[in-house]
Amino acid sequence: MKLRIIILSLLLTVLLISFTGCSVWWITKEEFNNEMSIVKDRLDDISSQSEDIGEIKKEIDELSVDLKEIDDQLDTIEKLIDDSDEYEKIKEILNKMSEIRKKLNEIEVVGTSNKKVIGEIDKKIDEFIRSVEERMVVEKELQNIKSMIEELKKSSNEKKKTMLSSLESRIEYLEKAYSSEASSISLELFLSEIADIRSRAGSDALKKTQDYVKYSVRSGDSLWEIARAYNVDLENIRSANPELKNNDAIHSGDELKIPVNFEGFLQPDSVKKAIGFPDNYEKLISSVVSTYGSYENGYANPGIDLKLESSKYVRSILPGRVTEAEEINEFYGLAVLIEHGNGYRTVYSRLGDTELKRGDFVRSGDVVGFTNDNEVNLHFEVWKDEIPINPADLLFNDMGEFKVTMYTEWDDGKNPTSPSFKITSTGTYVKQYRTVSADPEVFPPGTILYVPYFANKPNKGFFVVEDTGSEIKGNRLDVYVRDYEMASNFNKNLLVYRVYTP
Repeated sequence: MKLRIIILSLLLTVLLISFTGCSVWWITKEEFNNEMSIVKDRLDDISSQSEDIGEIKKEIDELSVDLKEIDDQLDTIEKLIDDSDEYEKIKEILNKMSEIRKKLNEIEVVGTSNKKVIGEIDKKIDEFIRSVEERMVVEKELQNIKSMIEELKKSSNEKKKTMLSSLESRIEYLEKAYSSEASSISLELFLSEIADIRSRAGSDALKKTQDYVKYSVRSGDSLWEIARAYNVDLENIRSANPELKNNDAIHSGDELKIPVNFEGFLQPDSVKKAIGFPDNYEKLISSVVSTYGSYENGYANPGIDLKLESSKYVRSILPGRVTEAEEINEFYGLAVLIEHGNGYRTVYSRLGDTELKRGDFVRSGDVVGFTNDNEVNLHFEVWKDEIPINPADLLFNDMGEFKVTMYTEWDDGKNPTSPSFKITSTGTYVKQYRTVSADPEVFPPGTILYVPYFANKPNKGFFVVEDTGSEIKGNRLDVYVRDYEMASNFNKNLLVYRVYTP
């Protein structure tokens, strides 16, 4: 009897399994199917992970090919980097390397050792890209400054040629020192030296003054408009140009002598007022976004970028004729270009609005346009004979060359517990790249100075005379910094401008 019961139970279990799909009689078919669904999902996950691993392996294989391409291209870049005509090709290679680096970062590599290898490769690519870009910057700057000096030498007297030759010697030294494998010259130091050289060269171009303006007549010009713009009597223009006929007819391509000297227009206070340049140090530092020669945008700034109050007038610093008044490109935005004669050209860009159009004449002080509320609302350039001039030469007073050193709070031997520790002779706290010590007979306390060499520093090259020193006499300046080693080693002859005198 018991045997029959056992056999019947086994048969019943088999039937339950057959008809319900369950392994035991107390689990329903629905529950069993749910369990099977979970198992299926897990199997799908495993399959998907296998595919991912396959994709990763495939990407790593592709990456190996790309890295091999990099290895093959390194020698090519070394050859191309010295050829200025190949910049675009070098950029193409660098872009390719950037794409490979991006691919590296996208790959999810399993294993600590593999991640470390990929990380090291990424780091080396990044270092190489920065190294090549840096060398491109140096090469481009050397080429530009050499061309600038060669152009100046064409029309310079012997005295100026001697000065330009000394600049060439500095450039040659920089070039050799930077290219040396044991070079201690950083890109920052190189650009600082170039900023000083560029300012000296531009300053020389500006010093070529004449007692008249040589103006090239363009189509549509009239003698009356020219006389009005330059504030000169018609009779004086006729006297300076005896070839003019009685009807005062002028033609495109004619060259007129206008009896006026630009020096009277280009007084620093007048130029600052024309473009709305700020009149104190705090406003100046917040308003000057980028100075001449600084390298924020991947190239040396040919002018100065300012953030001025919005809806303010920007005025022409010289009389002349508008050659462009339109949106030029993404960088310049709305720009007004004015030809003034004697090789002078000014550029007023990033404007909010202008009422001028091509062919209009402007007088000195006429409104060029209005500022907007953008981060940079005035980009200002001055060109002389196709050479970009440091606007500082017009905005500020060129004080010539000064011997510039550096000092720290420890140089006077004061104890840190002393109430006068870090206190200047004027009673203010010393501030790095702001405080400068000077001879009060040369620069009274409160004088604002501009030194192009420091254009790439946080102060944009601007300092305030807040201190004095027993050895700081005559053409000497002592810049405060916190770095003792830097202060101990710094000693240079640099170009200095006076911005404001209190």
